[in-house]
Amino acid sequence: MPAWAGDVGGAILLAGVLGLGVVIGIIDVSKGDVFIYRRWGHAIVDGAVPYRDVAIEYPPGALPLFITPALVPGLSFGVAFVGMMLVAAGVLLAAVRRMASELRRRGNVVTLPRLVAGSFIAVLGSVAVSRFDLVPAALTIIGLLLVSNGRHRLGGLALGAAIAVKLYPAVVLPLAVTYVARRVGYRAGAVTGALALAVVAVAYAPFVFLAARGVHYSLSVQLSRSLEIESLGGALFVATHRAFGIPLSKQGHYYDFPGHSAQIIGFVSVGIGISIIAALWIAHARVPASRASLVRYAAATVAAYIAFGKVLSPQYLLWLVPLVPLVAGRRGRVATGLLGLACLLTAVAYPRQWDPALLVNLAAAPLVIIVIRDLLLVGVCAFLALPTISRYRGRAYSNRLELPVPAE
Repeated sequence: MPAWAGDVGGAILLAGVLGLGVVIGIIDVSKGDVFIYRRWGHAIVDGAVPYRDVAIEYPPGALPLFITPALVPGLSFGVAFVGMMLVAAGVLLAAVRRMASELRRRGNVVTLPRLVAGSFIAVLGSVAVSRFDLVPAALTIIGLLLVSNGRHRLGGLALGAAIAVKLYPAVVLPLAVTYVARRVGYRAGAVTGALALAVVAVAYAPFVFLAARGVHYSLSVQLSRSLEIESLGGALFVATHRAFGIPLSKQGHYYDFPGHSAQIIGFVSVGIGISIIAALWIAHARVPASRASLVRYAAATVAAYIAFGKVLSPQYLLWLVPLVPLVAGRRGRVATGLLGLACLLTAVAYPRQWDPALLVNLAAAPLVIIVIRDLLLVGVCAFLALPTISRYRGRAYSNRLELPVPAE
């Protein structure tokens, strides 16, 4: 059976599971962001200019994901959007299988990462189909796959497209540039980075010209948000107040903690995250330039970005789904298990226990789930970032320095 047939079969199976969950009500998209996207999409179709007439917080690459469902005749926006996410999930799983086949020595384990990734998407359910994060996650793994196969120009374009949809893949780009520079040459590495940044610049350019103030607002919302309860710092901040009976400052929203103390915790958490990410970039530049190290450090870097940010929305776990199951050996198995538990806790809490009133009043059940989930993600980052133990090398992947890849 050709490889593509397995990809199509896996995508159909996942789509069937998620679709059945939506139909019977297990997967509930009513509390997702789909209806925000619908408002934006219909406004743009009716002639509104993004960032000028409609305040959109996401990068311009996400706009087609809001506009396309609004243009599909005969389908509601929600149905069309969920369908797009199912397609994105299928593409993501196909890219995971292909990357696994490049990494694995033995054919009988090639399908395991794809099955694990598909299971995580199914577990997340509502989170997966009511947000658009499957798209940048798929583009990121495609970009890494292309870079690792020597198609560094196409890989740079794919990573640039991922950043243009959602900013987080920017932390992976330096790893890809370093990999190409060491395998092909410094000029090729520079070209990879330049192409990725060019895609982002092209995506933003018309809107900077038409609505510079709106673009500034969008970037400020993404980069300078206040501490939120879903993050590790925010959850521990709230848990401390609850444990000692310390009243919190009045909140405008359940996810927004104003005040000097919350700001300090947010800055400290982000500072820790930036330090870890920088250390991972440096460590990656010092280990053998292999596909295995590229995937491992990409997963660790994204995990650090998620675990120590001031914001940790439930859909962020989708960013790790195509990366962590590909990591080799015991560290990969442990990190994958921790990520699976984090996905399960997120599914338990969201959307049924994700009641803003409960969170504002510091209800114990969702707060405990958030704290444990966030600590599990810290564990994922820690296991992926730990120095390699020599006796575990080469059990599943080849960690030897691979032969140079010719330039495109």
